[in-house]
Amino acid sequence: MEYVFVTEEYKRFMGISTVPEFETEYSELDLGQTELIVAQAECDEETGKYILRLPTKCDVPKFLLYHELTHIYDMNRLKTGEKNYDYCLSGYLEYHASQVELMVLMGADKITDTLSFSMSASTNYLDWTVQQYLVNKLNIANGLITNESQEKRILGLEVFYNFLGLKSVCTMYATDFVDVFSYRRVADSLPSYLLLQMRQFMTGWINDVETAAALYSNAVMAIKDNCKNERALQQRRQIGKF
Repeated sequence: MEYVFVTEEYKRFMGISTVPEFETEYSELDLGQTELIVAQAECDEETGKYILRLPTKCDVPKFLLYHELTHIYDMNRLKTGEKNYDYCLSGYLEYHASQVELMVLMGADKITDTLSFSMSASTNYLDWTVQQYLVNKLNIANGLITNESQEKRILGLEVFYNFLGLKSVCTMYATDFVDVFSYRRVADSLPSYLLLQMRQFMTGWINDVETAAALYSNAVMAIKDNCKNERALQQRRQIGKF
């Protein structure tokens, strides 16, 4: 695949004139890894360079490429250099990139298209319906956010924001969308009021990125507090055995 050409297509799709310069790094895809990452965009903190990591022996589908290019586009326009704030953009970055991803999957020619589809419709590139795609994403988030590892839980939070981005597109454009998803396992890791705030605020095309970052920051703090309390409880139980 000619990725330079895809970048030009991406600009037309997003209605933007430029995409930040980035380096492309290629490596073999490790099919044995637990969490398969086909493509990944990141910013080198020391050099400030954007890097798009791609596999050597397979083409990356358009919806995944656009997802990662959106990360680069958003990081360039939103990051301030303030380390904590930039870190807390992670939730919004996943949310917005997944919105772009589903727009591509549902055949949009540009991001401003007004779509109309059913939750039982098949997605382009994949053998899943839209409903199945969302359920799968939420299941991944659930599995990670209830993991014993704090790092995995925070990763699960990012995947949950990814799910919320997908859901937002369905809320806007699916003719038969009903929120029948279970949030019980996410609620086990986050205070109920915070989960409600996230679900209410993270809808549609978001302009108030600062509030999105603040919500993500509060969610990360809640996860860290839960992990800290669980470790303390385990230590007390261990002491009680002696």
